[in-house]
Amino acid sequence: MVKKQLEKLDLQTLTRLCSGVDFWHTAQVTDSEGNLLADSLLLSDGPHGIRKQDKATDHLGIGASVRATCFPTATVLACSWDKALAQEMGRALGKEARYYGVDILLGPGVNIKRNPLGGRNFEYFSEDPTVSGHLGGAYCRGLQSVGVGACLKHFACNNQETSRMTSNSVVDKRTLHEMYLRPFELAIQIGKPQAVMSSYNQINSEYVNQSKYLLTDVLRGRFGHQGMVVSDWGGCVDAVEALKAGSDLQMPHSFGAYDHALQKAVTEGKLSKEEIATSVARTLSCKTSQQKHKEPTQEHETVDFEQQHRLAAKIASQSVVLLKNTNQRLPLKGGVKVAFVGPFVSQPQIQGGGSSQVNACKVDTIADLCAEYDWQVVACAKRFCKKAKKADVVVCFVGDTDLTCVEGIDKASFCLPKHQTNLLRRCKKAGKSVVVVLSSSGAVDTSWDEGVDALLYTGFCGQGGAQAVLDILAGVTNPSGRLAETFAGSLLEYPNFAYYPGRQRTAEYREALFVGYRYFVTRGLTPKYAFGSGLGYADLVVGDVSLLQQGDRWVIGCEVVNQSEMEGSQVLQVYVSQPDCIWGGKRVLKNFEKIWVKPKSQQKVQLTLTQQDFAFFDSDTDAWQWAGGEYLVELGISSLDIVFGETVRIASTLPQSPQRVESLQNYYLGKVDRVTEAEYQALLASPLPPRAYAFVGRNFFWFGKKYLRVDSETSIKMLRYAKGWFGRFVAGLVRCAVRVCKILGKKRIANLILMGAYELPLRNLVVFSGGRVTVAMMEGIVQACNGHFFAGLRKYTKAKRQAKRDKRAKAVEDTIC
Repeated sequence: MVKKQLEKLDLQTLTRLCSGVDFWHTAQVTDSEGNLLADSLLLSDGPHGIRKQDKATDHLGIGASVRATCFPTATVLACSWDKALAQEMGRALGKEARYYGVDILLGPGVNIKRNPLGGRNFEYFSEDPTVSGHLGGAYCRGLQSVGVGACLKHFACNNQETSRMTSNSVVDKRTLHEMYLRPFELAIQIGKPQAVMSSYNQINSEYVNQSKYLLTDVLRGRFGHQGMVVSDWGGCVDAVEALKAGSDLQMPHSFGAYDHALQKAVTEGKLSKEEIATSVARTLSCKTSQQKHKEPTQEHETVDFEQQHRLAAKIASQSVVLLKNTNQRLPLKGGVKVAFVGPFVSQPQIQGGGSSQVNACKVDTIADLCAEYDWQVVACAKRFCKKAKKADVVVCFVGDTDLTCVEGIDKASFCLPKHQTNLLRRCKKAGKSVVVVLSSSGAVDTSWDEGVDALLYTGFCGQGGAQAVLDILAGVTNPSGRLAETFAGSLLEYPNFAYYPGRQRTAEYREALFVGYRYFVTRGLTPKYAFGSGLGYADLVVGDVSLLQQGDRWVIGCEVVNQSEMEGSQVLQVYVSQPDCIWGGKRVLKNFEKIWVKPKSQQKVQLTLTQQDFAFFDSDTDAWQWAGGEYLVELGISSLDIVFGETVRIASTLPQSPQRVESLQNYYLGKVDRVTEAEYQALLASPLPPRAYAFVGRNFFWFGKKYLRVDSETSIKMLRYAKGWFGRFVAGLVRCAVRVCKILGKKRIANLILMGAYELPLRNLVVFSGGRVTVAMMEGIVQACNGHFFAGLRKYTKAKRQAKRDKRAKAVEDTIC
């Protein structure tokens, strides 16, 4: 059917289908007779809520969007470790997307949380690919079960926000496949998303959106992705190279720039019409699939937003992690005098900042709901006030905000703001029993927890988070969340602290596979709170564990006994350790299952390992291989709490032994914080790309300072090193605007400038200017920044006049038609 439709389309129509027609829509497909072949698709931001903009359109969350349910963010959902719950949330999001006419939701994000300073960590699940892949796949399956397409993102190695549109992720092939591509592979196998979004960044000096190896050989060839590939907004560097590599849809609207480039390439013989048709066929197949679900059904005609709100609260309640509970301080008994203090008592932090920011239809607050519980609430305030001194228990709410955890900007500190730690100090100094509720995008410094009786980690838990927290404090709900990332004692304990984020041209992945718990376990270091850990009110015991081989599978069986009077849950985690002949981490998660056990009962559980779970990606053969030897299979309830271990023997498939100990000694020992330049280069098996920007000369007019050769890839922040005064002036103007906003207390506006302008490559002026800047005009700006101001001005002016003539000509043509 798709082939027959494509035969009716001319080159101009085909190229128009390779990019958006505005910021969020794709083009309609009509034949030469004007018959509608496929309707336009509406893509909308997610991933934890619908951010559909009715009027103002932007990719940063500036414009107002429709009222929608703000579900817990991915970092919270991951702490549930519950695949069925992730699927249920995806289905609920799908219903709401159908209600608002959204065809494809831009989510989920399955990038690895490589370092706790990542500004967008709240949108991602975990530091582990198995957790990210399984939960991401379940989310996709739920979303698409109601006819809304999932767009898995950001493929791949989009692990920092600093220079995210131009940075070069330098990573060895084994780490790339096992750590950063693996969650995409799992999610595609489980959820079969209709679309995958390519990331802005380069990987090993090649932009992802125009990498044939990643988009065609790996994503489609090895992972079996059948849907389309869409660029991140403004992520297309070269439309021709992107299409040849396998990128189908370049977003947003390029105002003819992409269309013209593709048509010119066909004319010059650099690209064939058949190649364009193949790419369009994938997009058209996605459109055709959506048409099957376009007809309204009774199930999707309306959305019960109260029911959606209750589900958001349920997800939050099953994801909150009880990290500390000294002397069973929680749950709070009835009648106890309680004071609720902190900045989030009246204004909870339900999400991070940026393009995922949802206009929540309803937000629960502690101040509004706390009176419904059987406590004597003596205070409910932002600060520790006089009334709070009368309390038996002070519940202190602290954490990050959407000003510090925001798309486009990495976090500046691992610590909480000083005014919050001062608040905690005052609470403890008063001699009261202190319970801390921590809202953050992930791991933060918790050195202040000495003297704290209980600690609840909630993350950014959506609009129903307050209800979930109060239910746990009161004992109505048993906390069942487990950490999906490692909380270290300080930032210095993370192996990549010295070079994260990459500040100039490169982001170096020197730590390789030793991310998060893999590093801590291999080095024998004890973090503050371990990956997979969490407490509850029920007393569950894991016993009667066995490991049996059944053909090419291994089955781990066990029994979980609940010895308490309250229903409880346990997250069973299966880890595999590789032989000493390869470096892969002492303990690597391969499977997990969350189970619920009723009071005074037991439940038998089985978890399975396959042959793939014992494989590693061999860079030399560019394939998965098995190193012969004994592998240790372990069952644990955290990365440090292991209840069972047994070895199995696996045959080798390697043509030769992978011994490279001499050149990679610190990698074999797990001492990646001591990796030398020579070892890192040996790991990459290629020369290191340039880290620093290449300064090409000295500009004596600017006191002999070195300058950069400006091109379309130069970001506005780097124009401060331009040869021409114009480039330096523009960069200075933007920096000045940021400083003024911060001085005036307008940090949100300052963040928007940093997100939307400071890191922007000059090429993106074409797509983000609303058609006001053409490619030729942008080239004039580049020329002016390189010291040829008047020549650049002439080119810019000439191009602007031509753009006006073209616009008038098109208006006349449209009128005639």
